[in-house]
Amino acid sequence: MPSEIITNPKVETVLRREQGNASVHGFRFDSIGFSEVSETVFNQWCQWQKNEVFRSPYFHPNYVACVDRVRDDVRVGLIYDGDKLVGIFPYQGVRMAEPVGGAINDYHGVISAGNLKLTQEEIIRLAGVKKFQFHSWLNPDESMQRYIYSPDQAYVADISAGAEPFIAEIAKQSTAVRRHGQKARKMMREIGSLRLEIDSKDTELLEWTIQKKREKYQRTGVVDYFGRTWSRDMLHEILQQSGADFSGMLSVLYAGDQVVATHFGMRSRNVLHYWFPVYDLEYSRYSPGTELFLQIVRQSESLGIDIVDFGYGYDYYKTRLTNRREDVVRGCVDFNPLRRTVNKTFDAFVSRIKSSSLKEPVKKAVRTFNPGAGQPKI
Repeated sequence: MPSEIITNPKVETVLRREQGNASVHGFRFDSIGFSEVSETVFNQWCQWQKNEVFRSPYFHPNYVACVDRVRDDVRVGLIYDGDKLVGIFPYQGVRMAEPVGGAINDYHGVISAGNLKLTQEEIIRLAGVKKFQFHSWLNPDESMQRYIYSPDQAYVADISAGAEPFIAEIAKQSTAVRRHGQKARKMMREIGSLRLEIDSKDTELLEWTIQKKREKYQRTGVVDYFGRTWSRDMLHEILQQSGADFSGMLSVLYAGDQVVATHFGMRSRNVLHYWFPVYDLEYSRYSPGTELFLQIVRQSESLGIDIVDFGYGYDYYKTRLTNRREDVVRGCVDFNPLRRTVNKTFDAFVSRIKSSSLKEPVKKAVRTFNPGAGQPKI
């Protein structure tokens, strides 16, 4: 096994017992722990991940390895046509499965060279799971259509034409970006000169980032993605990765000697996944989050980065800072027809409420009795 593979010797017996080998139409599906991934499979996985479709760091094996280090339920499904490896399906869970990293995972799907003769539904069925919940599935085939709850969009900053042309482009659609220079100059006058450390490995600053993010989750009533130890440990595992194909990337914006904003994300070659940006509320009047992003964009060219990917899900700041949209879908592969119908109907009902004027009063009433209702499970 190559030295860059991160291994976890813990593979639970229950996973071996319930999720072993399966076959259909002459194809074989082997479900293994990450520590069992061979050098040949690892190298093939890396090769497929270089495809434009799978460019996101979420599809790199070392992302899966980092999650495997902090969880015991990560699986790698290997799809064989005879003796030839033709696809890879990473997931976590035994019977009720989800993408690796759960709600924190912004992109998922079956990794392959394309032209798979098996459908995506068949692949998930071969994994031996009863249900696979997904929220940002890429390139669903026809077999997945009945499992889709709704389409969604991912937000992408394409800076391949250059940093300044990109900034000029988004400034046309955003007054905040267009006038941001005034706030940046004011921040320099009142606090100190601005400096970006684009790729820090400082674990204390990562902890600062996590804490600021948790404080925001508490203020806004959003699920605390770092309420579980494994999710915090996962970020530390990713931070330690520094290869060209996959690395953690912690960027820190200073004004004088003060840390005013940070961002933690992942990089795979020319793609930076913009994941967890935060700023110190004390300096919010200067819009330090916008300044952080613009400085990252300006330094990205020197690192060979020309895509900054914000992932799926609407946030107003994403619309201001990006210039491209990509399609993903949300839903659940459930092999119990009755349960599938009930859950899909209920999801459609909840979606209608969320898009109506009843959203806030209903949300307040429901969360009075169940604080975690409607939020992703971590």
